[in-house]
Amino acid sequence: MKLRRVLLLILITFFGVSVSALRTTRFEPLFEMDEEFSGDQIAQYFGWRGEDAYQIEMNLEFDSSAIELLQVVPGETFKIEYTSEKVSANRVKYHLKFTSDTIFPENIYTGIVFKIKDLAIKKDTELKITDIYAYGDNNSKFRSKGYYIEMKREANNRMSFVRTDINENTDRSRLFDKLLPFIIIGIIAAFLIIFAILLIPSRKTEDRRHKIDSQLDPTNYPIPGVGPLPKMKKKSKKDIIEPEEKVIQPLKDYLSKSTDVNQELINKGLEVDKNMFKDNPKKEGEDGLININPLAFDDGEEEILDDGTNHNDNDDDDIDVL
Repeated sequence: MKLRRVLLLILITFFGVSVSALRTTRFEPLFEMDEEFSGDQIAQYFGWRGEDAYQIEMNLEFDSSAIELLQVVPGETFKIEYTSEKVSANRVKYHLKFTSDTIFPENIYTGIVFKIKDLAIKKDTELKITDIYAYGDNNSKFRSKGYYIEMKREANNRMSFVRTDINENTDRSRLFDKLLPFIIIGIIAAFLIIFAILLIPSRKTEDRRHKIDSQLDPTNYPIPGVGPLPKMKKKSKKDIIEPEEKVIQPLKDYLSKSTDVNQELINKGLEVDKNMFKDNPKKEGEDGLININPLAFDDGEEEILDDGTNHNDNDDDDIDVL
């Protein structure tokens, strides 16, 4: 029995939570602005409707170089608290909180006065209202992401505005607009790179030279017995020297070192001693030498000479005739 009660209690609780989760809030933030203004001040009004609430919070962000916040006027029975921070060099952000003792189903909880600083005609600026929270009785809480207010100055005393709620489509569109310049730059850069690749001539010759140098590098041949190709030697032009014609000089060792010419010796005839061979023995009718005395060639060694005795026919040691 207890188990059934527990299961029924869990089912009721789950069903109640599901219904609460499926409930669609009717909370809607409101915005109004006076299009006609005088001088350099414009007024804007903020409110809500659709849900009972007594407290409202929101963030207000704008370009401080174009407009300046002069005054925040709370609505009936509301008290105001706010803080400010600098987001960037020209942007400022305010956190506004409005609280009342009375619960309202709808109300204008504040009016904000801005001063125009630098907003020429046909120029525009933007307000960003985000994170709008409304608190009601029984700890109820309602939230809106917010909206953008684009203000454009149409004339000296006239300002138009366009409200755009913040949602997924808005976030996607704004992200695309923010990235669009980078996308265009990327497409142009890619086109220029392709254009440069097509126009710049290839460097196949240099690559081939690098491969040849790599083949000639001994460090690329760790296998024993394998080495790089031998380097080609460049031919150099050399002068061809013809050999000098040889001149025969049989008595060059006895040539005179003097360059003077003795005319007397040139004209002198050859002198021959006719009695040079007068005492040499001769045969009758012959000019050759005969019967040379063997003792004329004696060198002092003892030797037996053939005197004609004991002659043998097979012996040809006779030197009767030279």
